[in-house]
Amino acid sequence: GVLAPLRSRGVLAPLRPRGVLALLRSRGVLALLRSRGLLALLRPRGVLAPLRPRGVLAPLRPRSVLALLRSRGVLAPLRSRGVLAALRPRGMLAPLRPRGVLAPLRTRGVLALLRPRGVLAPLRPRGVLAPHRPRPVLAPLRPRGVLAPLRPRGVLAPLRPRGVLAPLRPRPVLAPLRPRGVLAPLRPRRVLAPLRPRGVLAPLRPRPVLAPLRPRGVLAPLRPRGVLAPLRPRGVLAPLRTR
Repeated sequence: GVLAPLRSRGVLAPLRPRGVLALLRSRGVLALLRSRGLLALLRPRGVLAPLRPRGVLAPLRPRSVLALLRSRGVLAPLRSRGVLAALRPRGMLAPLRPRGVLAPLRTRGVLALLRPRGVLAPLRPRGVLAPHRPRPVLAPLRPRGVLAPLRPRGVLAPLRPRGVLAPLRPRPVLAPLRPRGVLAPLRPRRVLAPLRPRGVLAPLRPRPVLAPLRPRGVLAPLRPRGVLAPLRPRGVLAPLRTR
């Protein structure tokens, strides 16, 4: 799976209270994903295979995924007319509404970090990734059949009329990781391997995924246990911009 190379590099080794997966487990992040069948969509692709032996997918305390995102202000930019509005008619957010997860939140979360880099710019005019600024995350995955398991459940159906899944320039989120050596150990049958021959993982400007999170203190709990140590020598965390 995708996490297999990380395990061999020792990234997933410290699953104790300060590891990445342990942090998610303690907050019950994977609990609602499992009950709503989202993990089932990823399981056939082998993405969650490394997590299963370590008990990460076990039943956890009843705290939802959106509850964790709420504390970090991630849902604020999505609430008005974006992704949440597209999912609401499908009933996926119904169980979360009584818990106040969809209440107005602060805008200091992950989406706020991505906004300066132009990732969320197409979200503003129409609420969902408009094709006038072609840089959606899902577009490069559509031709490769990665989004096939999501189609029967109607998750992508509300997004399709808005041009989110239109064939656009291949600039996915994982592209900056390839020249840094993070995606090198992936085998031909993994999730990322089919994207490589078609130029989806072509080298782009250095925009590491973890860079915007470091100045905000999101990676602080991961540092003491050496989770980020294997990535630092490879230059993944080197070009940090504090925008």
